[in-house]
Amino acid sequence: MDNATKEGWSYRSGEKGTNRVRAYEKGGQSFLEFYERQPNAEPVRKRVSLGKSDRSQAKLKADELVAALRRGEAPQASELTLHALFHNWYLKEVTPGKSEGKQTHDATCAEMLCRCFGAKRHPRTLNVRDWQKYIRERRSGALRPLSREELPIKTVGERQIRYDLKYLMAVLNFATMARDDRDVPLLTHNPLKGLPYPSENDNPRRPMLTDEQYEKMLAVAREIHRLFEPFFILVHETGHRAASVRLLRWSDIDFEKKVVRWRAENDKIRFLHTTPLTDGALEALERLQKAEGAIGEHWIFPSDVDRSQPIPRTTTAKWWRRAETKAELEHVHGMGFHSARRKFASELKATNLRDLAYMGGWKNPQTVLTVYQQPDMELQREALATRKKLKATG
Repeated sequence: MDNATKEGWSYRSGEKGTNRVRAYEKGGQSFLEFYERQPNAEPVRKRVSLGKSDRSQAKLKADELVAALRRGEAPQASELTLHALFHNWYLKEVTPGKSEGKQTHDATCAEMLCRCFGAKRHPRTLNVRDWQKYIRERRSGALRPLSREELPIKTVGERQIRYDLKYLMAVLNFATMARDDRDVPLLTHNPLKGLPYPSENDNPRRPMLTDEQYEKMLAVAREIHRLFEPFFILVHETGHRAASVRLLRWSDIDFEKKVVRWRAENDKIRFLHTTPLTDGALEALERLQKAEGAIGEHWIFPSDVDRSQPIPRTTTAKWWRRAETKAELEHVHGMGFHSARRKFASELKATNLRDLAYMGGWKNPQTVLTVYQQPDMELQREALATRKKLKATG
């Protein structure tokens, strides 16, 4: 029986209490919902993804499942291991479409999850104890990437753990929609759906670079490396991620129009956009181009080892720490190039929010408000000074 409501389309087939099956649509996907019944046990509700099936196909699959349930043949998920799900499916089919940094995290996290839960485990056997075990061992530092096995153990923050677990949930949700060559779903349902993520700190540490700190580090920048001064200026003046600045080419700079193009493939959120350059940024780039003699598709900040490659992220991070030391600044945990991004967002908070988000490379203006901008006492005083009293009406 077809039924179209505000919640969406659904179709019911079979007899209630025995072999009833409901086909429905959600989020552009089609699903079958039914109860698996075993002797002397409570019925267990199951869900099977049909992918992007049309309604007629979903109805046909529902009727076929009704017949199968009548024969006592409940559909079973594909027999796969966690290792196969991560490495043979998700890392091959989904991960390649992500940014370089996320690809690295996917592979690293997949290895840790397999090591924590057991590579030969079937995903459907995962439960709340596994979820809590991962949180506990990751938080203590007992579980860490293989590349850090020889380093001193360090505790891991809630934010990183949430990031890892969201990856796990994405893989399991993918498995409920993917089907193998026999048209069998990899998973009939996500066994960890609804489990709570570890709560983030109510006051996350987000230090902001001050103007005094910026000037002190800029004063010693040329002593650190010939590229550090223009790199630091460009990060500060554009408000963009250091990763995006690292991957700029000379062809991305239009000196005549005084703009810079940010390529989607070099951006964390795949945001292609063009923003204006300040006089300070232009001067730094002009000096660098004159010194380097490079144009076109050459990297603005090439690697010292191989000029066909951009400067590595680890190298720019070392520049920052060396500049802090040289400028005799105390290192604050969490302080880095991103602190200049927070400075950019806070100093320009009087700007139209949509324009500010575009200038700094944020797709969602709300992110600027909730994560990057910080309270300003002087602006608050100015606002209070201009407060108008509400007059009674009518």
